[in-house]
Amino acid sequence: MRTAPATALVMLLILAGGPDVRPVRGDEEPVAKRFRELDLDGDRLLSREEYLLRPGNQRVHRRDFQMFDFDQDGFLLPTEFAAIPGLIPPYRRGPLPDPFDGLLEEAVAALDESYNGWDRRPTGKIPTQTFLANFLTSLAPDGHIGISSSLRAQADPNRDGQVSREEARAFLEMQLGIRAPDGSPLREANGRVVNWKRFYWLDADSSGSISREEFLAKGGANAVQAFAAGDRNGDVEITWEEYCHPEWTTGHEDPVLRFREADTNFDGLLDFAELDAGLTGGTAYRKPLALVCMTAFDFDGDGKLSLDEYRISMLGNWIGNWTGFRPDKNRDQAITFDEFLHEPSSFLLLQWLYFHYLDRDGDGRLVKTEYPYEENPPQTLYRLAADGSRMDLLFRDPQYPNAGSPEVSPDGQWIAFDLYPEGKILLMPAAGGPVRELCQGLMPSWSADSQWLTYSWNSSIWIVSADGSNAQPLTQGWGAQWSPDGKTIAYTNNGGLWAYDVQTRQSREVLPRQLHPYLMLYYGMTWSPDSRRVALKATTQVGSDIISVNMTGGPPDLVVHFSTEQNLSHDLSWSTDGRQLIFSHYAPEHKRNLLHQLDLESGDGPTLFPGVNPALTYLNTSFSRDGSWIVLTAK
Repeated sequence: MRTAPATALVMLLILAGGPDVRPVRGDEEPVAKRFRELDLDGDRLLSREEYLLRPGNQRVHRRDFQMFDFDQDGFLLPTEFAAIPGLIPPYRRGPLPDPFDGLLEEAVAALDESYNGWDRRPTGKIPTQTFLANFLTSLAPDGHIGISSSLRAQADPNRDGQVSREEARAFLEMQLGIRAPDGSPLREANGRVVNWKRFYWLDADSSGSISREEFLAKGGANAVQAFAAGDRNGDVEITWEEYCHPEWTTGHEDPVLRFREADTNFDGLLDFAELDAGLTGGTAYRKPLALVCMTAFDFDGDGKLSLDEYRISMLGNWIGNWTGFRPDKNRDQAITFDEFLHEPSSFLLLQWLYFHYLDRDGDGRLVKTEYPYEENPPQTLYRLAADGSRMDLLFRDPQYPNAGSPEVSPDGQWIAFDLYPEGKILLMPAAGGPVRELCQGLMPSWSADSQWLTYSWNSSIWIVSADGSNAQPLTQGWGAQWSPDGKTIAYTNNGGLWAYDVQTRQSREVLPRQLHPYLMLYYGMTWSPDSRRVALKATTQVGSDIISVNMTGGPPDLVVHFSTEQNLSHDLSWSTDGRQLIFSHYAPEHKRNLLHQLDLESGDGPTLFPGVNPALTYLNTSFSRDGSWIVLTAK
């Protein structure tokens, strides 16, 4: 039977204080007074009999006495008594043992052992690159996790290129979610946890603080009063420090209190029915985690979760959005650790532990019975009539489940598409039929005579003959798209939009990074049929715009056609009559991305493209040059 990592660290703070602990704040006096009232023999310890003199539900009191007698000596110390929820405000409660202390000590011990007894030479240092490479290799030997700037800053905060043992311990605290990446504590001694993920959800513009408008948009009931309480300095912003302030309960979750409320039979344990029933109201969205946590975190195998098991579990730990079950990216009916990662550069050790708790058979893969991952159906190519009257399946092959970025040749005879992340371009007849691999690359785009294709590969723009020969690089860049007249290839590079002249083989920057307000100009752009403009997706702090830019050599003349905060595909297609742009956009009523059309003349918002099947999720599109049909990718 698997067991949890050791959690037997003694609460030295409690035991060292002993029975002589005295309240130091005036508002703790009621707790001390109540303790003295119950302490009939004056020994500064509460026996079970003395504690049960409290008025109220005796079953609750018996349960609480058992749960909060941390040293299991049959008596409650004043600090143990003060840790029981309900006596004083949550942020003033007394401390209780944290099972994450045991996880940390095990991780530190493993670290010391891996560096040949680092604890015996605590002044020794490890080069930062070596330390991080070894750490990441221990989690993912296949090398799928790279060394990010965030990880480097966490391991080497003074940037001296070396990691001391003290820094390594602090790094492990961050990787276990005991502390945030900036070093601020996420777990309080009283058992509460800072809801780290919620801060970044509320901070919609990623400015590092939550404005009043952002909070009111998502803060729920009593948002006005809650914001006023959180904005401690009155500057109409809630900073991370204000968010974490212990007196502002909105930024915290209380798993100890939630556990007690869910324990309706008062046995100090949660069975599945209690765990599931306790997830109501604002926590109902976490119900899918109930069975997962009951199965994976019942370390002693008794069919129930203790408070420590619950607090270790994903249900008791609110720093991540664990209910966002990860997709099976490679469609192999299992989830590997790199697919499981919810936070790719934060809390990696915690996520590794969760992965291995879920992996009950220890084979390094999570199957459906271990983790309800999001199935990822094969991406399929369809041919849709422009009037929506008919949609036919063109290509679906389990050997090529990642088909995308389809492009119809100008002569209407061929469809080129890519496989991502494999990085291959394939070719098939437009009417359907056998496919053949053309070359390595992504996002193919046809020349005007259908004899060549341009594509992106290794941060460069390439061209290749339609028979797969004569592949050659043109210039640095990404997202190449050939103009309908065959004279220009548009692409992005260094945050700007560029044009490559096919005849002169020279590039010019059409829209430099410093002349537009966007975080990113996206690949998947499309040319107007007259080869004068390019339309593309551009991201802002709060969402995305669809813009078009003049490509003829004059001023860029940037025009914003549509703005949205909803999910918007990067792939666009311009209709052959020049009137519409089609793209995949989130449809709230269907809870998925569906194919939309945007009328450029009317200026009205996008509408669903005729003939779409709302049961499918739409990805990429391309018009045929005669305008009678489109090829699209859906799943």
